[in-house]
Amino acid sequence: MSIDLFNSIGWILGTIGLAAFACQNPAAGITTERTPPVQDVSLVLDRMEQAGAQLRDLSADVAYSVLQTIKINPDDPDEVQNYQGNVLLIKSPTESAFMVHFDEWNDGINRHKNQQWYVFDGHWLIEAKEPANTIVKRELASPGEKSDPFKLGEGPVPLPLGEKKDEILKHFDIVLAPPAPDDPESTDHLLCTPKSDSRLAERYSRIELFISNSDKLTACGLPIRVVLHDKKENTRKSAVFSNVKKNSDLKMSDFQLPSKTKSWPIELEPLNPPKKP
Repeated sequence: MSIDLFNSIGWILGTIGLAAFACQNPAAGITTERTPPVQDVSLVLDRMEQAGAQLRDLSADVAYSVLQTIKINPDDPDEVQNYQGNVLLIKSPTESAFMVHFDEWNDGINRHKNQQWYVFDGHWLIEAKEPANTIVKRELASPGEKSDPFKLGEGPVPLPLGEKKDEILKHFDIVLAPPAPDDPESTDHLLCTPKSDSRLAERYSRIELFISNSDKLTACGLPIRVVLHDKKENTRKSAVFSNVKKNSDLKMSDFQLPSKTKSWPIELEPLNPPKKP
């Protein structure tokens, strides 16, 4: 995993973050009532844009899974990895960061308690892992760089947070999928296909968003399910978020590795390493 996981979590976290701000009670976004889906993609994107524009920070528990979509032997069991942990996000004109912490994972058979941390502070992507007890720091932006690291199609960690509807449509062809029996209740199912001239097309063949359309929470726009089809890794990645908290005044000091990692060796990977003599 490494930066590939971080990009995937970034996308999933971003879409959940949009809805988390709009919902006064995120848990209520899942309803047993089935309402007719909207007929216009534009209405869903408007709802997401409005919510994301006001989001300052976000924290949540996350259940994240990665399924390999190609098998050497079709009769082999599915190869899947499931992760449990939490995420933090902060995004403002002056600060951009997020952190993913997994405290356990399983491969469908065995459960592992080794912890993993992925921290992006707007400059460096930092990975810390047990049981190797090592840290890798990858520079993703030049010192003092003013560009938005989360900007769609440009930043190293693209998040669709507060993006204008036109900007999203610049990078994706989006259609509403017809309702299916296994859809979450009361949702609009968006199929987002990266345009061929978008950088996102290099990695994703499709991104699926299941957006709540409950009559009682029309302004919520909560993505109940997010699925990423990663053609580079031949995987299908999905996430479910819970215990969502928004705009709780997170600080950059909240995005720190635990003290036990202070003695771990650090490997640096600068953006522009010095040339060998």
